[in-house]
Amino acid sequence: MSPQMQGEEEDRQHKLNDEDDFSQRRRMSVVLVMAVALAVVVLNTAPYSFGDNQVTVTWIMTSEAAAASTEDSDDKFLSFDEWTKIHRIAYENAAEHVHRRGVYEQNLERWHELNQIPGAARFGPQREPFADLSPKEYDALLQGKNVMDDNLLGNTMKDRWQWYTECQVVTTTNEDKYIHHHHLGASYINYLVDWRHRHGQSYVTPVKNQGKFGTCWSFAVAENLEALTVRQGYQLVNISEQEFISCCPHCAGRMADVSLAWLINATGGRPALEVGYPYVGNKSACLDDTAPRAPVTLHSFGRLADPDGTGRAIVRGLGQRGPMGMGIAAGCFQGYLGGVLRNCTSTASPINHAVLMVATGIEYYWHNGGIERVPFFAFKNSWTAHWGEAGYARFEVGNDNLWGRLNLVYTE
Repeated sequence: MSPQMQGEEEDRQHKLNDEDDFSQRRRMSVVLVMAVALAVVVLNTAPYSFGDNQVTVTWIMTSEAAAASTEDSDDKFLSFDEWTKIHRIAYENAAEHVHRRGVYEQNLERWHELNQIPGAARFGPQREPFADLSPKEYDALLQGKNVMDDNLLGNTMKDRWQWYTECQVVTTTNEDKYIHHHHLGASYINYLVDWRHRHGQSYVTPVKNQGKFGTCWSFAVAENLEALTVRQGYQLVNISEQEFISCCPHCAGRMADVSLAWLINATGGRPALEVGYPYVGNKSACLDDTAPRAPVTLHSFGRLADPDGTGRAIVRGLGQRGPMGMGIAAGCFQGYLGGVLRNCTSTASPINHAVLMVATGIEYYWHNGGIERVPFFAFKNSWTAHWGEAGYARFEVGNDNLWGRLNLVYTE
């Protein structure tokens, strides 16, 4: 059997083993063959323990992959004119155009510095409709504040959210080619728990789109209940976000436990189905009495803590309790293209966004002649499947600046 076939077979067995209960201790051995060149120039083995798992990776790197891993990593960013054309952005006057060009170029410098961190996320302007906003303006945008006069922009902030829906993604630039090579050609991702594919089924619905509305909190709540539906033995269904938006008087912008407490008190823990109560985004009249109910019943909920900041308690909790709603500092999302968010070190950005944690794992990458490891959590966003990693993102375990330690809410 060739090394490549052997690697594929062991990888298949590894994925099957992951279907076992997370609480059981196991030892997984993965052989990863990089590229297709014949000459093997590096052989390295690295054990690593995380949560209740011990993983051993044997990394066999061929000469072609070794050369690729040391390739010049200079970013090939879009010019300001290219970016405005892709995103159909025009400004009302020359002064604003010059100002936004300056902000855009400052962001390129910042993203270039972030992209030099080994094994970390990649950033760039290509899929970012707000690349001409400063980090402060971007934070304010996510909090629903007026960051500037719309008349100066030519098109409003809310109109730019439409870009995600229309998916005007260019796939032929040097930027995209480099990202593909960097993450698929010189790294390996090992998921220890992944509720998108667990026990032979999915507990997570497809990525949705909150649009221009500040309703991320309602998506995190509904998606938590969608996973609970499968955990209680029912088929996966779409839960209504709109019910929480229109019917819960004090839920907007709050942590998930506020909405869950309301659901138990108002409906006996039975959420409405999306098909009978579709999403519109704004706070319309409550139709609580006429909406068909999902089969799931919410009995209780709680918060999961990470007291020592290692993430081990969260890993165990995620495996035992299923996907969990969480608050996160989304200021780090500006320009995010993929990879592990481990370069978000600023504490200035508050927790201003809600998402659903669905997976945990370890990414291995080749650096300075050896294997480096980045344990991560993965979450589902509500900005369409064209954002981040097909609508998802990953962040490094222990990055408290990004998400804090007391923002996880589970359901039972």
